[in-house]
Amino acid sequence: MKSFTFLVLLTCLLATVCPVAGYAQFFKSLLDNVKNTAQGRANAKASQTTNNVIDKVDPTTTQGGPAPASGTAGGVSSKTSSGKSTPAPGSNKDSDSSYLVLNLSANKILLENAVVISGNSIKFGSLKDVALTITGPSTHISKTLPLSDSGAFKTSWQATVPGNYIVTVKSSNNKSQQTAPLDVYRVVDIDSIINDDMTGLKHAYDNLGKQVETIKGQLGPSDADQLQTTMDKVTKNKDQVIKLFNDLGDMGKGLDGIEKKYGGLPAGASDNLAQLSTMLTTQAQQIKQANAIVDHKSYDNTICEVLVIVGEACAAFSTFTNFWAKNGGEFVKNIAIDKGGPGVMAATGKPGGNDDLHKELFKVTAITTEDFESLSSTFGRVGLTGDLVQMCSNYFLKKYCAVLSGDLKHDYKCTFRNKAMVVYWDYSYTTEATISLRYPKSGSQGRIIKMKGNIEGNATKFTIYQKASEQDDFKDAGGNKASLFSICLYTPPTMPFSTSQMDKNAGFGAVARAIVTPAYFNIPIDADYDTETQKLKIYCNDAILDFSDRVEYIYGYIAIAAGIPLVTRVTYPINKAKLTLAKVIEKNNDFTIQSDANHNLSFSKQGNFQMGTGTAIEHNINFSLSMKSEE
Repeated sequence: MKSFTFLVLLTCLLATVCPVAGYAQFFKSLLDNVKNTAQGRANAKASQTTNNVIDKVDPTTTQGGPAPASGTAGGVSSKTSSGKSTPAPGSNKDSDSSYLVLNLSANKILLENAVVISGNSIKFGSLKDVALTITGPSTHISKTLPLSDSGAFKTSWQATVPGNYIVTVKSSNNKSQQTAPLDVYRVVDIDSIINDDMTGLKHAYDNLGKQVETIKGQLGPSDADQLQTTMDKVTKNKDQVIKLFNDLGDMGKGLDGIEKKYGGLPAGASDNLAQLSTMLTTQAQQIKQANAIVDHKSYDNTICEVLVIVGEACAAFSTFTNFWAKNGGEFVKNIAIDKGGPGVMAATGKPGGNDDLHKELFKVTAITTEDFESLSSTFGRVGLTGDLVQMCSNYFLKKYCAVLSGDLKHDYKCTFRNKAMVVYWDYSYTTEATISLRYPKSGSQGRIIKMKGNIEGNATKFTIYQKASEQDDFKDAGGNKASLFSICLYTPPTMPFSTSQMDKNAGFGAVARAIVTPAYFNIPIDADYDTETQKLKIYCNDAILDFSDRVEYIYGYIAIAAGIPLVTRVTYPINKAKLTLAKVIEKNNDFTIQSDANHNLSFSKQGNFQMGTGTAIEHNINFSLSMKSEE
């Protein structure tokens, strides 16, 4: 920040002596310097001062600086932040002096679809719009997109010919750009979209099959047979979905023939085909995320842990639900009857041609409609693997394992002060979670019972305060004489409640919750229960998932020199849930167990951990939890 302040003051001074003709090169050099010095040092200070103190208390804990950005669920995203970026394939290297986010609603669409292009940049003074360019087959479109008061932009675009396109957006100060690929297909090539769904489905099924084979050897003979019977049902359901995908491909070829014969599809049919395509693309993205989450081994080979893994593997199928089958079937039905818009005329131009066209639409969609109806009837309310989930998570887990469950709340605040003990930055978050512990009933005879479990939850609230002018480096450099403005460019999203607590009865599963929950975390835990002293200790392991790279604040700092806004940005990282939660549990790790006449266990506790109270860097962590045996 000191380097940034010096450069701001230098710019203001030179604005009175430098000839106008020399501004362009000077400002370019200035922005490069801001990128290489002020930005880097500010980010480094933000991350290091947040993490180092806690790290020193627990040297085994690792907590890096700001993570590189990633895509958002449901679309293709390119984002610049923290001096790092993960632009979409083919994009140019981003400049750290700008802030730019680019999202596409999908990167594979049918010709009947319109892609939604959206994102954010800095809006300030003359920085009020971004430049959009779309290039591809016989296409070169350039337009300016205005920024809303929040810095957001949004538009839609529909290709006229199939092919590979590149969408490019330049930031509001024209100093950085992001690009994203877009592939557009004719309906005859709908397989190019469906293949992603089929690949994800087959991967999830293969993984589930491996887990089921592992667990069969640990069950009694009758239970193993029952498990295999239920798995055979899953196999039939999977084969039914694969058949539907193949029939969708055949339907696409039939619709292509109709397009060529009649000069196009009816408007209503095109609209529903586009919605079906969007649903398939979204589903493929979701199952890809789910597969990435469940592709890990169980924490150990005990029956309890493998049963949990089977439940997670089942959750990868959560997108193939009755809701999907029902809505997909409605889209196909609407294609057949042209619901939603008037039909086009036949090539002959005679009204009677529409009757023939609609008869052909019914014919090419008939098998696919029947497939969707069959799936909807087969899945019912439980989905593709619902029976297997119920068997493993409810019946087998409770039969072979003792299970404790409960709720946990946790809050953290980090405060930074200057040498005059004035706060220049603090942030906080609150989380709510479910907590579970389990152990094989067959191994519960010794004095020490080893348990395993998970803390699964999400942040429900984030807050931040920052005042750069109160930093010692800034004040020492005379920063109060510079014109410096700050804009909050990004705040981490949250849900105001714990999705794991809300889903106790519906039971969609941890994987499904992880996909849709902002600021989510899932932390495996171990516990030692001393049956003589009635004491239990909990140990947090490396997280399966923790706060993503989108859990951060980003501020733009704007200095005005010679009427020209100079932009840099600083990312304020947020410590992950595992780091702070593990620390407060470690410092309060003596849970007293209560046992009733039926040997049901329960315990509850509140705890606090403080460090650096009233000093330059202060941490304050609290938690409360309660657990009891499941009956």
